[in-house]
Amino acid sequence: LVLGAIVYSFSIMGSPARQRELRLDDRRINDLQSIQYQIINYWQQKEKLPEKISDLSNSLTGYSLPIDPQFQEGKKYEYTKKSEMTFELCATFILPIPEGWRENGGRGNFPLAYETNNSSVSHPIKGGINESWSHEAGRKCFERTIDPDIYPPFEKPFR
Repeated sequence: LVLGAIVYSFSIMGSPARQRELRLDDRRINDLQSIQYQIINYWQQKEKLPEKISDLSNSLTGYSLPIDPQFQEGKKYEYTKKSEMTFELCATFILPIPEGWRENGGRGNFPLAYETNNSSVSHPIKGGINESWSHEAGRKCFERTIDPDIYPPFEKPFR
């Protein structure tokens, strides 16, 4: 009976190694969201995107760039300025996450044998508030475009 309960729990939750992989990928998404927030904040303050990711580090505010949890294995976060309002954030993931799974708080069972349509397009939800962070296993880039109606530049203080 005890052995059956253990086997059943692994079939529902996955192995400890799989749970660790999910946590690592979840941390990557949290890190990318943090970087995205800093990029938007940078744009609101300066009305331009940073040229390189290191421009976001700020000793005055105490913001330092997050580091991929497997940086020892050569994994790192990437940033590319694509145009005046568009940028791309990239990371390398261990497991695929289905469309909308994370945006719904990870509710429901994570499919153990998730099949994908091999789409590499990010699907932001209307309004740009809860962008999709779904991804396949491997390197994935998320292209984002700042909407100045949603994120207007900060007013300049009088001097």
